[in-house]
Amino acid sequence: MFVPLTPSVWRGVKGGGARWHMSDASNEKHVVIALCGSAKKKRQSFDKLQRYLEEVGAGRSRSEGCGDVHFTFSFLEMHYDEAKNSFSTVTGEDADVVLHKVSTLPPGAVGALRRWCVVASQGRRRRHLPPVILVDPVEKTRLVLRRSLTYKLLGSHLKRPFCQIPCSWLWARDEASLVPLGFVSLGLNDEEVAGSPGTTQRLRERWWMAKPDLSTGPPFTHHMVIWKGVQPKSDMPEEVRCLLPPSSNAFVVQEFLLYALPVVIKVYCIGSRVFVKAVSTTPLLRRVLSGMGAPVFVDSQSKFLNEVGWEEQEACWRSYLAEGERAHTQCSQIAEVLFQELGLTLFGFDLLLTPEHGPQQGSTLPAALSTSQETTPHTILLNTSLFDEVTGAPSELLCSASPVLIDVNYFPGFAGVEDAAEHMLDAIKAKVLEASVTHVRPVLEKMGLDCHRCC
Repeated sequence: MFVPLTPSVWRGVKGGGARWHMSDASNEKHVVIALCGSAKKKRQSFDKLQRYLEEVGAGRSRSEGCGDVHFTFSFLEMHYDEAKNSFSTVTGEDADVVLHKVSTLPPGAVGALRRWCVVASQGRRRRHLPPVILVDPVEKTRLVLRRSLTYKLLGSHLKRPFCQIPCSWLWARDEASLVPLGFVSLGLNDEEVAGSPGTTQRLRERWWMAKPDLSTGPPFTHHMVIWKGVQPKSDMPEEVRCLLPPSSNAFVVQEFLLYALPVVIKVYCIGSRVFVKAVSTTPLLRRVLSGMGAPVFVDSQSKFLNEVGWEEQEACWRSYLAEGERAHTQCSQIAEVLFQELGLTLFGFDLLLTPEHGPQQGSTLPAALSTSQETTPHTILLNTSLFDEVTGAPSELLCSASPVLIDVNYFPGFAGVEDAAEHMLDAIKAKVLEASVTHVRPVLEKMGLDCHRCC
């Protein structure tokens, strides 16, 4: 359960539900936000919002680009009763907006949240108030709840070479086949992609990864297995199966792009704002390589110690990914495509950067990398500098690399995003103002019609 806000922050209307009120004299809106999610989500995101409001003084802020409208905010905690499969606000108060990550709660919470919103909206309409606003409708957030659905949806919409997606399949423990999720291959030839019978002996060994189809919620959704072998055809190798989390039945199997540059580009989207940062994958890759191709279990939530020299590289990455730079613009373009397809307000995605010629030998690779990527450990690439040691300028290898979309998630923690709480409230303001216009327009039209009849 969430800890209620202190009285100094609470500005709700006592004794009759929340009031979405805009004063003609002062142009003020008070917005009550109901918070819905697990205790972990509370610590990760909701507590930061509370602290931000306390710091700025009871949540008063001007809405940029919206005239002289001022907003005040307060929070309600939502409690999910799993036995009754129902939601309630702890104080029994009404709410204008629901900020949720309902996927972090038991599965039944999704339907319970829908029912709560329907009942709350009916009561608000009787008081001539707009319906409850879900910052992101549950139906839209569920598009990225299953990785298989995400890859299938995006596989036909992200144009190459604008952005690629690893070759992916869906595999279930009780099925004797791998179902393709749309092939946007980064290295497999046509024969390998088709999976023609009798071709197993001709297939090269590659790196693969299996991860739960469910993308968020229980801890096992972050558990995966990485190994080297021939392309799976109908089942997982036994040594892989025994490492997969037993709590999951369905898994997405993908090419593991070990030849990608040793960073993951994390992109966070809050409303219209896009934030980009780089995270080193070198420690993870060294662990995978230490297994010499044998299956390795990985928890993607585990924190690896950064290697010596990463702090200096991180400064170069911040400059390279800064707003206005080419890399940031490219990430923003991918974010726009995802927004158009998914329609989400709060989401994030991860990109890998693959060398121009993928795992093949090519002129864009440094001389030290012109050996076979299939037979030589990838430690050379791990130790290759991506920035000039004197000027900090990005290398040709980095500048020519192509982005590969590997994951999309709803309402991440926005770790490292400066002023994330402020940007989230700005996104909520935009939702509130949009809903106000939508609600007022039919009322004015009806008033005009009634006036016409009277006259």
